[in-house]
Amino acid sequence: MSRSALDRFEQKQAQMQAQHSMGYGAPMGIMPMGPGAAYGAVAPLGAVFQQQPQLTGQELEDLEEKRRNEIPLWGNDTTFNMNPLLANRIIESDYFQSLQSMTTYHEVVDEIYHKCKNVEPWSPGTQRLPSTAFCLLTKLLTLRLTTKMMQGMLSHRDSPYIRAIGFLYIRVATEPKNIWNWFEEYIADEEEFAPTADPELKMTIGKWCTKILTDMSYYNTMLPRIPVPVERKIKAYLILFEDEQRRAGDNMTFVSELVSGLEVRAIYGDEDNDPAWYPAVVNEVVPPEEGRSSWPSVVVTFPEYGNQECLPLGKIEIPESITSGGGGSG
Repeated sequence: MSRSALDRFEQKQAQMQAQHSMGYGAPMGIMPMGPGAAYGAVAPLGAVFQQQPQLTGQELEDLEEKRRNEIPLWGNDTTFNMNPLLANRIIESDYFQSLQSMTTYHEVVDEIYHKCKNVEPWSPGTQRLPSTAFCLLTKLLTLRLTTKMMQGMLSHRDSPYIRAIGFLYIRVATEPKNIWNWFEEYIADEEEFAPTADPELKMTIGKWCTKILTDMSYYNTMLPRIPVPVERKIKAYLILFEDEQRRAGDNMTFVSELVSGLEVRAIYGDEDNDPAWYPAVVNEVVPPEEGRSSWPSVVVTFPEYGNQECLPLGKIEIPESITSGGGGSG
């Protein structure tokens, strides 16, 4: 980026900070980084909230609440772990500059809804102009999303492109060991969309999520490398997912037998514990979400720990007394 372009961008950012007392986050750094930049813990993006105009008590409270719930970014806080050429082209683009007036998450999500037709990194037919999707992704990264905002994006009903840009935010700029926790619920998601500029080349959200988890090559750019130990764990989870899909198909034959109080076995895992089978008791069966899943979910309680979870059907093992035809709910 030229020095004059850099000066113009910094001047615009300074103006925006002065005009919007509730601006979320500091300007994005723009000095180019070498291609060897790797994941690592970084300081927050600039001096957030420095020299802010006087805020009211409620405004300060809202601002502090957002800061507490922001999803931590990880890695290169200059390029957000994108290819340096792509990152600089985004910052220099007229479209990204036009987004400076947007200071809230809701404004950017509305822009995605109206403008995004694919989630390629480059505009169709060129590797010189960054795409609308990646300009908006970068804008969101400068705003710094909270957990609640991200949950809203990933489950959004109005546009699959809002969801896809949320997944790219997680994949590109958050700590690798936490990526699966965000993606797991959506690996089986059946909503279709066209990730490229060709509207005929469609795939499900679930298959696209699997692709960006397992393939660094992404439509003429490179996604950040996932550390090998984390990559191995994600691949193991994906193998388990395939087993769960087969089990869900088998369980559908007996889903009417999953009545409240039935003792089953169910898979549970979290950040501290790898997935494993535990005794569980069925609470209820939840119908599948239209357009996003073929299988119902099952709400169970784990008596040993007392926690209640809503699990995919494939994470339930129905007693052999039912599956072998030896008995049922009566």
